[in-house]
Amino acid sequence: MVPYRYHTDRTASESNALNLGDEGAVGFPRFYMDADIKLTPGAIDTVSSRMAKVGAVAAAPAMEMRLLVPSLAHTAIPAILI
Repeated sequence: MVPYRYHTDRTASESNALNLGDEGAVGFPRFYMDADIKLTPGAIDTVSSRMAKVGAVAAAPAMEMRLLVPSLAHTAIPAILI
């Protein structure tokens, strides 16, 4: 299981929240999520394990953009995994 810490702050600022998280972090990987994100049990462990297997240093969820141009309305644009 990946150890984690939960940080809260009364300042309504995403950049402040990210900075506080980085100040308190002690290792990698680091996961940054908004308060409204819901994960299934074990999701962070699963992502961490898969990243370690391939030597990934960053990951992002798949992104899908719905374009308003009718001919491109169902075009999915994949996220980049570095």
